[in-house]
Amino acid sequence: MNSLKFLIPAVMIFSCTQKVAESTQKKDVRIFESTAAFSKTALVGIGIIELARGFDTYQMSPVIRKENDRNWVDFDDKRKYLGEIYQGVTASSEGLDMRLSPRLLNVGPDFVSIAFDCVRVTEDSYVVMINKQTAELAEIKKDDARFTYLDLNTYAQEHTKFGFEFDPSTNPLRTAPSDDASLAISDKGDSAWKNAKSSRIEAEWMEIQVSETQEKGWIRWRNGEDMLIRFNEGC
Repeated sequence: MNSLKFLIPAVMIFSCTQKVAESTQKKDVRIFESTAAFSKTALVGIGIIELARGFDTYQMSPVIRKENDRNWVDFDDKRKYLGEIYQGVTASSEGLDMRLSPRLLNVGPDFVSIAFDCVRVTEDSYVVMINKQTAELAEIKKDDARFTYLDLNTYAQEHTKFGFEFDPSTNPLRTAPSDDASLAISDKGDSAWKNAKSSRIEAEWMEIQVSETQEKGWIRWRNGEDMLIRFNEGC
């Protein structure tokens, strides 16, 4: 079976260091390196796909493998692919350019952090969005042990139990998971974002404890696709 590979690029927030590696016979394959993370907060789809704990990404790069007209997210040894490095653009032997804009991409010298919004599930794969601007999709095999699927609530719980931020002026602490519940404190507070830790999630609501005051209550962690809290998705 013939296959085509092209490497996923890193999308930069600030700046990246570019270099031109020595040329090889694989002139249609290009590798990208950066030390900047790119994360978006809007929620798309039914869950999140992230790397499984314990998967060692040292000297590895995410790639797209094209087989039988299906695009698969994969990993391969980045030392196999030496070529010109361009910021945020991939190239394939078919002459196609594609920008990657996943939920999270952080590529360092010895690690990769990556997460995708999962939009649907098929019999043998998770269909993920690899570019939110163009709605470009690819697939991850269900039996690929290098990846883990988390529903939205589990993903939020895992990434907020050690800390996150919320704005009490627009998302006040309440005594119960309802917009009609009374405030858990006397006022909504100022517009400064507060640090907190989560204890449990019910649908779009999260039970929390405010770090500074130790007050407990409920806030909305999302409203549909809109994320209402801030947390480090790379941890």
